[in-house]
Amino acid sequence: MKRRNFIRNILLFTIAFVFGYSVKKEGDNLILQPADSTMYKVKDEKSILDTSEGIVSVTDFNIGTENEDVTVKLQEAIDYATTNNLVLRFPPRVYLVSPEKYRDTLSFGWSCLRANDNTKFHFEKGTILQLVDDAPAWSRVFVIENVSNVRVTGHLEIDGRCSTITNGNEHMSGVFIYNSKNIEIESLYSHDCYGDNLFVGGTEIEYSENVKVNYFNGTKAGRKNLVIHYVDKLHMGTVLLDNSEGGSDGDFSGERSLDLEPDNFLGTRTFYQRIDYLSTYGKGNDFTVGKDKEQAKKWILEIGTFNVRVMKGSTIPPLLSYAITVRIDNLKLTSTSEAGVGISLQHAAIWEINDALIENGVGYAIDARATSGGRRPILNIRNLTIKNTEQGISLWGANATFGNVNAKDIADRVLYIFSTADHDVSINNLFTSDCGLYVINISSISTHKPFININNINISDKRPTKATSILLVETPAASNGLRVGNIYNPDGVTELSFGVGNAAKFIRIGGGSTAIFMCNGSPERMISSSIGSIALRRDGGAGTSYYVKENGTGNTGWVPK
Repeated sequence: MKRRNFIRNILLFTIAFVFGYSVKKEGDNLILQPADSTMYKVKDEKSILDTSEGIVSVTDFNIGTENEDVTVKLQEAIDYATTNNLVLRFPPRVYLVSPEKYRDTLSFGWSCLRANDNTKFHFEKGTILQLVDDAPAWSRVFVIENVSNVRVTGHLEIDGRCSTITNGNEHMSGVFIYNSKNIEIESLYSHDCYGDNLFVGGTEIEYSENVKVNYFNGTKAGRKNLVIHYVDKLHMGTVLLDNSEGGSDGDFSGERSLDLEPDNFLGTRTFYQRIDYLSTYGKGNDFTVGKDKEQAKKWILEIGTFNVRVMKGSTIPPLLSYAITVRIDNLKLTSTSEAGVGISLQHAAIWEINDALIENGVGYAIDARATSGGRRPILNIRNLTIKNTEQGISLWGANATFGNVNAKDIADRVLYIFSTADHDVSINNLFTSDCGLYVINISSISTHKPFININNINISDKRPTKATSILLVETPAASNGLRVGNIYNPDGVTELSFGVGNAAKFIRIGGGSTAIFMCNGSPERMISSSIGSIALRRDGGAGTSYYVKENGTGNTGWVPK
């Protein structure tokens, strides 16, 4: 036994001498470790690096110069640090990396550096992982896949070198997190990636979970700055996304920033994500998760403050949503795009916003519309301000509730409601200033009825040519479903008009089954209501301006007073 140990020790010393390792004694055994890799403590970064943990530096692995491909050595360092429960420290410099496919064309390995279970990284400020020029399609710089308990402290920068790539695809990534649990990243700046700067996901069955990113800055991605895929309990602090120079179509003239796009979501479980502060600049953001209401309830994204700036040239809605629940504390959308809508809610999207400001842009600030199969969006906004847009809000069969709506300098309609199915719309206070050809335009298809309740309307219009009317009611079904409370109209805008061919020229202004109506013409055989209801005729005269329904059923029994 002693002879065997003697031979083994001689062999270890020989390997150490040839490859630059040192030999350390643990108990009765000798082990190899990189030279000068004692568990030193970094004293100048106490707020970032836990100095109570053992640390090893990548410089102990003879990684070469900044012009060399150092992937193999860095992966050896990662494996060594993980095996020995050490924090792997990256001093500031450029580390040139490549996927295995680049070094071996017969390989199917696309990751450059891959974390293991329980790997702990520390990147000093100025550390850059740079992808080799003209890397092959599918290359992924920093991969956390099928692992758990990975911690990344310090400041990591990824350079994807997209301008050099001639045969790339959208599956390339700067940081790629897939089917991994308990992942924490302190600070990440990922840019110039041909696909996505940061991808977090998995599958509906094998998903990522408990992923925390304190700070992320993504710029210039061929596809998206940030892709949120199948991940539950994702928490991101500050997220800054600028894709104004992105797009892998050859000119990198701008692309969309955030993408929630899990493939074929079936709604088998609930997924939740939270972003405290999110700022995006580019051609917009996608929330294309599911289609039906049950799916929307099972995918929840919360955003504290969401600042959206949209560049010129985009023809896609800046915020496009399918069936997902999105909750936002504060939203600001500034658009100079050529899209016909700012926020587009489709299928069964559920959006809940406390305070929103939407300014500039072509077309509608908000467009929410029901689709086939009874799918309808639900929109709830406590306080909404719209400024300098061509149109205000368009609701096609969508359910919507607004606390306060303040509209300024809207070129055409402030509110357009088109009932493709029975739906509910409620506005507590509507304030407008110098807005529109018509302030509110209500219509319907067939007999579908909008149940619309507007408590208070305050109209200010100082323009020489004022709005044609405050309310334009185009169909009998629209007349039957509308209820209006108080109208404050100091500038004398025409309050009510009706579409050509609309024989039901009335609106409900109060009451329940026994109600109060405002109408043009006699209410007899026009307004259906209960006995005791009142109709105020706007075009009446002495003895024909005030009607009470005293008898009969349906639309008969109205008696002038």
